[in-house]
Amino acid sequence: MKNNVLVTGSLAYDFIMDYPRTFEENIIPDKLKTLSLSFLVENFSKNFGGVSGNIAYNLSLLNTHATILAAAGEKDFALYRLHLEKNDIDTSAIKEVRDEFTANMFLMTDRTNCQIAGFYPGAMREDNSLDISSKLARQSAFIIVAPTMPDAMEHFVKKAKSASIPYLFDPAQQLPGLTRKQIIDGVTGAEIVIG
Repeated sequence: MKNNVLVTGSLAYDFIMDYPRTFEENIIPDKLKTLSLSFLVENFSKNFGGVSGNIAYNLSLLNTHATILAAAGEKDFALYRLHLEKNDIDTSAIKEVRDEFTANMFLMTDRTNCQIAGFYPGAMREDNSLDISSKLARQSAFIIVAPTMPDAMEHFVKKAKSASIPYLFDPAQQLPGLTRKQIIDGVTGAEIVIG
């Protein structure tokens, strides 16, 4: 019986910082062409993140079996893998990329909730080479296509359709990176669209 949710999307470490003032008060408008800023932050945390990791974790809290299909960096993924496995998340479909880091998000929020972020994709670039194997397709009752490399998202949508597996399409942060055709194809036939 199919009882598994296959979760695609980024795996990342999230570095989150709070700046107690506003970014605006540090920017001199006539110096934008030579912008150079440094902020003394108030709070800092390092979290297990990325959309596939977050979705699979929350599914595990709902007692729903999830398998992650994503790429992670061999250099730093061991601790994250332990976290996922401790929460009964299937990591067997995660590809560990040699000599690479797992994706990293660096996010700073000021007191008015303005944000500055930098995202290093690292191993996530290899998501384009991932495939939903026939075994994974047979085991999966549902597929979540969440933000990762645009070509990977397109491939996962096509695979879900060809295997007649219902899927959720969530373009989120990748919406600007997807082509019009990729967006239309992702939405068309999706059981659920997150927007």
